Amino acid sequence: MATAVTEAHDRALQVVKATLDLSDTNTITTTHSYYGFVVQVYLDHSATPPDTGWDVTIKDENGVDVLNGKGANIVTSTDTYTYTQADLDNGMACSGQLTFLGESGGSSNSAEIWVYIARYQ
Repeated sequence: MATAVTEAHDRALQVVKATLDLSDTNTITTTHSYYGFVVQVYLDHSATPPDTGWDVTIKDENGVDVLNGKGANIVTSTDTYTYTQADLDNGMACSGQLTFLGESGGSSNSAEIWVYIARYQ
């Protein structure tokens, strides 16, 4: 599966969906810049689940992980995860383009990651 990103940035609640191939260390960067607070993140690896625990980081243009480390060592016993604003220390600020990095998932495995960003007003 290829690494891909889909973006909806013309709304008050912006949504970015990244599909990551976890068989190697893969990155993808958004084409649009995002300025706001990450209020929810949804991870789904049910289609082709990783063999082992896996990691995802999402960094803004300043190199800040907008998941605040919560994407480390994701276990494979659950197909989906939802991180809410409370899980993300009341919302993580992001600024600029976002770079998704997925790794340690084993061969032929993938994950979809949806990031919901409340736009600065």
